Amino acid sequence: MRPYGVVAAAIALLALPIAPVGASVIIDGQVSPAGEWTGATVVLSPEDPAVNDAWDITAFALLNDGGVCLRWDVVGVPGEYSSGGTVMYECAFTLAGGGAPFLYATNLPVLTTRNDHTEFYMEGNSAAAVVNVGAIAIGSVVEAKVPLAALAELGVVIPPGGLDVTFTAYIVDNTTAKDDVVTGSFTITPEPATLMLLAAGGGMSWVLAYARRRRTQM
Repeated sequence: MRPYGVVAAAIALLALPIAPVGASVIIDGQVSPAGEWTGATVVLSPEDPAVNDAWDITAFALLNDGGVCLRWDVVGVPGEYSSGGTVMYECAFTLAGGGAPFLYATNLPVLTTRNDHTEFYMEGNSAAAVVNVGAIAIGSVVEAKVPLAALAELGVVIPPGGLDVTFTAYIVDNTTAKDDVVTGSFTITPEPATLMLLAAGGGMSWVLAYARRRRTQM
């Protein structure tokens, strides 16, 4: 038997799409449809009587879905503005080994001018990803998403196994103090297309090695 059938089957297997778990996240400020945030890393935060309900976090979620998706759930009704001014929804990322934050996901960038209230940004400590901006929507919850291309624009390299980070998510009501803070760990993963190419490279190596073995046995 020649190896062509095995080669074709292996290539067909490698061509199968790598789909995210659950439904894809829609940035509309609503937790819908069902299963939209399935598989997310979720950190719960107890209600704090000392914090205004409009920016008191009850839960924060992070999910890989064609980019980094973020969600702030609050006790009350979230809003872009309050009596104190503009409200900042932000998440700071630190490398798992420790140190200062190296990356910020924010609706109020410091290093570039915000163009539209529906835009969301990635920023480094000295640079902003202004080409690949993402999206934010405020409704019953606050949802945001930034493409991985924004990280690449900032020089952040995501290894094949993912980038392990710790995160600090918070809401700031136009003050220097963070009104509520949640922390946790997360792994930012490469795009599914990148994983497919890596799998294809390894798979093709296996196929070629198999073909070589078959030739030496003939």
